[in-house]
Order: sequence, then C-alpha cells, then structure tokens
Amino acid sequence: TIASQAAGSPNAFRAITASTHPPHSRNYGVLGVILYEAKGLTGTTSLGLSNPYCLISVGNRIVQSKADRSLNESEDRRGNPIWNQRFEMEVADPRNDRLRIEVYDRYGLKNRRIGWFELSVWRVKEGQRDDRWVPLRDTIGAKSKLHVALNFRRYVEQNVLEEEDYFFSTQGDGEDDDVPLLDVGVIDDASSSKSPVETA
Repeated sequence: TIASQAAGSPNAFRAITASTHPPHSRNYGVLGVILYEAKGLTGTTSLGLSNPYCLISVGNRIVQSKADRSLNESEDRRGNPIWNQRFEMEVADPRNDRLRIEVYDRYGLKNRRIGWFELSVWRVKEGQRDDRWVPLRDTIGAKSKLHVALNFRRYVEQNVLEEEDYFFSTQGDGEDDDVPLLDVGVIDDASSSKSPVETA
C-alpha cells in the first residue's frame, strides 16, 4: 500500500509554480489535485472515525494530507471529513501513471485504510478542471465518496524554438515595401525561468 512507501518519504512531492519545464527534469507535466472532503465514511471499529487523512500518489511520488480532527464537534460532521488542500504532483508518464488516493484513519498507533480511489492520469483532460465526486472502494459504508478536483498541464520546453521563432518579416504597401527583416533573436530563458519550490 501507499502507507508503507510513505513511511520512508512522507513529503515526496514538489509544488510547481509554473508550467515551464524544471531544469534537469524528465517529467512530462504536473497533475493538480484539490482534496475537498469525503462523505459517508465509516470507521473500522465501534469507536467510529478518529482523525482521517489521505495518502495521494502518482507513480512513486507520495504526499500525505492533514488529518481532520474535528469530526466529533457536531453530529453533521461525523463521517464527513473536510481537508480543503491542494497538491501538485509531477507526472513522468501520463499514459501509464495513475492517481491513487487512499483514505486512512489513525487509532492510537495504528493506521487503518478505510477506502481508496484510483484513476489513470491519461483520463484527465489537459488544461480543464475536472471537479467530481468519486465512490470509494473497499469501504464499510456503501455510500462513501470523495470530492476532488483535478487539472493536468503539460510542461513546455523552454529551450526549443522553431526556425520561424527566430525571424519574422514585415510586408507593407508603398513606402513600407522596403522594410527589412527584423532579427528577433532568442530570449535568454536562464534569466526568466523559475526553479521549482520545494514544499515540506
């Protein structure tokens, strides 16, 4: 499960501030995941839910959400945790990488999985926000579901320009006919690119 992998690297993900390709990265793009809430969750013991949290993975990149410790504040909140967190996960191979979200609850020193959801990254349309409620598998509650929003964007290579990007010509009428070719040159990406921000 994701839990065993996360034990060695609980913060194994990067937040990307732009869609330009990070230096020395072989990743294809970034998947934005907004984890809103869940409804109808049921604990695995008679004590109900304690402080549920999620483990989110894409390929071998894993991140853990915060735990919702406020479920016992009101009757309406029981079984309906709220996280409202956003994560950005690097994608190396969108055709084969899968998004997996596992919901856990912590009972003392034990972490028990109470449901999971999985989706191929390839099914998330590039540049479009995909807001959905998804059913959780392997849950005690038959109507357990998770509310997420997904957005995939492909990296743009910074150092690759086609020939027509270097030069362009201006043609006019009459006195403008002898306007020469304008040398546009190449923008120095090194001065304008931003490095990824490491997020704990």
